Amino acid sequence: MGYSVREEVWGVMAIVIFILLGFNGEAKGCLKEEREALLKLKEAFNDPNGSSLPSWNNQTFSDCCTWEAVNCDNSTHRVISLYLNNTRPYELRNIKWSLNASSFLPFIQLQELYLDGNYLSELLGNIRLVNVEVLVLQGNMLTEFPYFDLSHSPNLKWLRLDDNNLEGSIPESITSLTSLTGLTLRWNYLTGSLPQQGGLCNLKNLLALDLGNNEFEGQLPACLGNLTSLRVLFLLRNNFDGTFPFSIFHTLRSLTTISLTDDSFSGSFSLSLFANHSNLQMFFIACSNANLKLETENPPFIPSFQLRALTIHNCTLNEASNKRMPTFLLHQYDLLSLELSYLNILGTFPSWLLTNNTRLTYFNLAHNLFTGPFELNSTSKWLQMESFNISSNPIRDEIPPHIGFIFPNLISLLMSSTSLQGPFPASIGETRQLNDLDLSNNNLYGYLP
Repeated sequence: MGYSVREEVWGVMAIVIFILLGFNGEAKGCLKEEREALLKLKEAFNDPNGSSLPSWNNQTFSDCCTWEAVNCDNSTHRVISLYLNNTRPYELRNIKWSLNASSFLPFIQLQELYLDGNYLSELLGNIRLVNVEVLVLQGNMLTEFPYFDLSHSPNLKWLRLDDNNLEGSIPESITSLTSLTGLTLRWNYLTGSLPQQGGLCNLKNLLALDLGNNEFEGQLPACLGNLTSLRVLFLLRNNFDGTFPFSIFHTLRSLTTISLTDDSFSGSFSLSLFANHSNLQMFFIACSNANLKLETENPPFIPSFQLRALTIHNCTLNEASNKRMPTFLLHQYDLLSLELSYLNILGTFPSWLLTNNTRLTYFNLAHNLFTGPFELNSTSKWLQMESFNISSNPIRDEIPPHIGFIFPNLISLLMSSTSLQGPFPASIGETRQLNDLDLSNNNLYGYLP
C-alpha cells in the first residue's frame, strides 16, 4: 500500500513539473514573442491567399524550433536561422508585396536570414540585425537597395543581392559594411563607374566580390589591388574599359577564381602575370573587341597553379607568337573544363590536352585553325566528358572509329565544318546519353547506323 502511495505522489509531482516547465511552451525554446513574430511573417508571405509554411501554427504547445525553415540555438532555444528561400507561393509571383525589416527585430540572436526567390518588391525600413552574419536577398524583384543601419549591423559577413532589379550605383550603406567577406550583385541594372578611392575598396575583408551582368563602366579602381584577401572576383559582362588593369592583380595572390568576360578592356597583357598565383583554379576571359591582345608565350612561363577551368574566347591570342597553342597548358593536369574558342590558333589537334586531363567534362576548341591528325587514345576512357566541340577547324581527317567508346557519357558532340572524311563511326551509337549531334558540312560517307 505504501508503495502505491509513493507512486501516486511521484506521479503528481511529475505532472506539476511538466506543467511548470513544459506546458508553458517556452521550456522547449518557443518563446512567445518569437512564435508570434513567426506567425506574422507567415501571414506576410501568404498574403493574400497563399499556403506556405503549413507547419507554422498557433497551437499553444507547438515548439517553433521544430517548424520548417527554422533553426534554434541548442542552449538558449532562440531562433538563429531562418531559411525562407523560395517560400512565397509561385502563384502569387505577380502580386507586388513588401516586408518590413522590423519584422525580424524580435529574433535577437538571428545569425542567418535567407529570403531569396520570393518575388519581394520592397524591404521597408532600416535593417537592424545585430547578430546577423548572412543575409541572402537574391532572386527577388527589388529595385532599390535595402538600407542598413550600420551601427546595428556590425557583424554582417555575407550579403547576396544578385538577380534583382537594382538600379543606380552601389550606395554607401553597402560599401561601409566593413565586416563583409562576401558581396554579390550579379544580374542587376547597376550603372556608373566605381569610385577610384573608397567605395568597394573600403571592404578590406572581402573574400568574394561578384559584380557580373550589370552596366558598370569606366576604369576599374586601382585600389581594388588592396583587397589582398580576395579569392573570387567576377567582373563579367559589364562595360569596364581602359587598359587592362594588370596592376590590380599583382597583389591579389589569394585569388582562386577570376572572370573578366565581355568587358571592353584594351591594351595587352600576358598570362605570365598569374604565374605565381598558386591558388588560381578558374580563369575566364572573353574579349568583346579586338583591342585587347592576350599573350601566353611572351614571356614563356611555368605556372605554379593547377587550373580546374579555363576559358579564353574571342580574343587576339598570341599575335606575336604565330598564334600558337598556349604552352603553359602542357603543365595542367586537373582541368575539368577547357574552352579555347574563336582564337584562330594554329597547329595540329592537341590530343595531349585530353591525355593530360583525364577528368575533363567540357572541351571546346571551336573556330580555330587546328589540322589533323585527329587522334584519340583508343585505350583510354574519359568517363566524365559530357560536351566535346571542335567545330569549324580544318581537321581534314577521319573520325576515330572508337570515339563513342572513349566518350561513353557524351551529351553533346559538335564537329561541324571540320572537313572530316571517311565512314560514320558506328561507336557513336554507344553514347546512350547523347542529346546533340552535329556533323554537318563534312565529307562523311557510308552506312549510317
